[in-house]
Amino acid sequence: MMNTMVIVRKISLFFIFIVIINCSLFNNTRDIRTMKGVVFITGNEPFTRLALEDIKGNVYYLQCSEEMEKKLWNVQGQEVLIYYNSINTNRAGTFIKVNKYIIDDKEQ
Repeated sequence: MMNTMVIVRKISLFFIFIVIINCSLFNNTRDIRTMKGVVFITGNEPFTRLALEDIKGNVYYLQCSEEMEKKLWNVQGQEVLIYYNSINTNRAGTFIKVNKYIIDDKEQ
């Protein structure tokens, strides 16, 4: 009886371990999407924010690392292709978590 309980406990722990590993390995990293738009600064000092306007005129606030934010700040008015996982909307606006970006430097 005692030996059976130990085996059941080990099997249960094994399945819990598998579930945890599965959740961490297969989160949203495979759902990376792209969006093209023009980077601009919105708001008034000292409350300015980076934003992106897509070709439909939708405006998204950009959330990114400080290093990426400094680089994007310097490409205002340029068209970029951003890579992101999700878009979140709340009362303050629509936010995109930027993973990386590429400047679209096509000559017109």
